[in-house]
Amino acid sequence: MLEVADQVASVAGFVVAAIGLFLALRQRRSLTTAQRLDRLAEVVAAQWRDEVEVRGIATAWTSVTVPERGRLVVVGPAGAGKTVAAVRIVRELLARRAPGEPVAVLFALHSWNPLRQHVHQWMAAELARDYGMSVAVALELVRARRIVPVLDGLDEVCDPPAALHALERVHDPSVPDPLVLTSRDHVTLTGAEVVGLGPPHVPGWEGISSPLLLWLAMASGTRPAELAGLPDAEVERRLLDRFVPAAYPDTPLPRGRRRWRAGQVERWLRFLARQEDIAWWRLVRTVPRTVTALLSAVGVGVVAWIGLRLSAPGNLTLATMVALSNAAAVVLLTLVRPYPDVQRLHSGPRLHVLGVLGGFAFGFALGWVVSPAAAVAAGAVSGLLWGMVGRIDHSTPPRSATPLSVLRGDLVVAVVGSLPIPAMFATFLAFATSPWVIPRGFVLFWLFYGLVWLAYTAWSRFTIARLWLALRGRTPLRLMTFLDDAHRRGILRRNGPTYEFRHARLRDHLAGAVTS
Repeated sequence: MLEVADQVASVAGFVVAAIGLFLALRQRRSLTTAQRLDRLAEVVAAQWRDEVEVRGIATAWTSVTVPERGRLVVVGPAGAGKTVAAVRIVRELLARRAPGEPVAVLFALHSWNPLRQHVHQWMAAELARDYGMSVAVALELVRARRIVPVLDGLDEVCDPPAALHALERVHDPSVPDPLVLTSRDHVTLTGAEVVGLGPPHVPGWEGISSPLLLWLAMASGTRPAELAGLPDAEVERRLLDRFVPAAYPDTPLPRGRRRWRAGQVERWLRFLARQEDIAWWRLVRTVPRTVTALLSAVGVGVVAWIGLRLSAPGNLTLATMVALSNAAAVVLLTLVRPYPDVQRLHSGPRLHVLGVLGGFAFGFALGWVVSPAAAVAAGAVSGLLWGMVGRIDHSTPPRSATPLSVLRGDLVVAVVGSLPIPAMFATFLAFATSPWVIPRGFVLFWLFYGLVWLAYTAWSRFTIARLWLALRGRTPLRLMTFLDDAHRRGILRRNGPTYEFRHARLRDHLAGAVTS
């Protein structure tokens, strides 16, 4: 007995040592500052490449010359194309950037409170949230002037004068300190060139006052004569009314493109325009909590009952009890905390050390009841899977992610998180009885535990939300396909993992159509 115990202890010690060595080697593979900057530049460039292609003609007249290493203030009224100009500036700076040089990044100023947060700390927090780096590394890059901030929307800050004062305070004229700022009002910064965006100059459209209206006119096929002599407010109303029907014409589409009828699309867009933002994991908030709980309980209960009847056909009582207990657990979780966080796994092959060690210890203790070999096997399986679960990240998805990638990432977490307990107990049963029970044992424990985990994820709640909203006629059943199509047609733009309307005027117009 002592000999067996010594062998088990040796195996366990080897596993723990191997895990520690693996993690130590992974930690030594740190990136240099130049490598971090080059990777960040690739992500930022990819982020804005699709948006510029989608926005198309709106960028044709929004052109600004960017100083080589200086500071620039872009001024223009609402709808003048300041955000489009900011995106073009970011792309131009990235295009002429050499390896290892500073990286231009677009920051939306509406999230900054200059009265409470230092501008460098705010930018570091934004970089950490949007591009997956640590706050400490991001702050180091910002303070070292390795980030070229393109700050969009000074007028959207809670206190614009305080923001200007904060930007002046951190300016160091003794070193290259490039910066780009957009604003509706004329403002000045030390050492900055001020450029104004006026009305677009396109032959035949001299009366149009903003790039947005010009783009709407061209996109809807409106002729200049139809708008001649009309006041600006009437021009805007007519163009916004025509935009959705023009974006979804009743004409043959290329193979693989889905046809949406303009009337349906307008009804769906009106509903979406009333949401704070179009984030798929927040749409469940539009569904009554009782409906979410009921649909989740029914789905989990039915799947558990059918699965147990197929895997254990002679035990009706067990199937009914598991189905009812699963349904009750899902209802309780939904009523206590109805909106689970969106989740994703950290990139890379690294396992979570505490998850590995904790999972190994738990599986080892469970398997020891049967035999030392069962202890090692159950510990290894449990440690590996819990190490993967330990990599789950509940923070806000980075801006470099897309809506579809975040949805798929949450589904991966849903599947991975449902595996450890069933796999560990299936391994335990294999040593306690026979290896042939592993598949059946895994299915039984997954139906009891894994199904509840799967049901309490953002992915499953989104599935319920889109089914409910489709039944109510508020959105299409294939909602992600529709949102991607609306993005390609220029109605929506992508802001990292969320969608938003191309312009606030378009959103307000559609939302107003509901209330009126």
